[in-house]
Amino acid sequence: MWASVVSLPLDGLPTLPFWVQDPETQEDVEIKSSLDAINLFNSWGRADSKDAEQRFAFAQLSGIGHLLIDKSFQDVIRRKMYCEKFNTPPFQGSFEDLPDWWMTALNTMDRAEAEATKFVRRK
Repeated sequence: MWASVVSLPLDGLPTLPFWVQDPETQEDVEIKSSLDAINLFNSWGRADSKDAEQRFAFAQLSGIGHLLIDKSFQDVIRRKMYCEKFNTPPFQGSFEDLPDWWMTALNTMDRAEAEATKFVRRK
């Protein structure tokens, strides 16, 4: 799967199933699950940088962006945002005690945020 930050996740919106128009084919597509949204997202071009811009634009236009980030990763995003907002560490202990998965998640979120910001500025 190729995915990045397209929009902030919104819990429970929209209610599944729902219909969207595929901006590329102009066909109506029923989104019954996150997997349907991911499959639609992956159907738009290749994963090179030019097509990545098209994917972001199509995901925003069709309103499926929040379905590309599953709930477990939404929880990690919320933890990061909470810690930044209240200036609190995400876990007890020192920097060396942070779990490896947390460090990987932070790096992934930082890169995705930079990519999304770059995309928004181009518009």
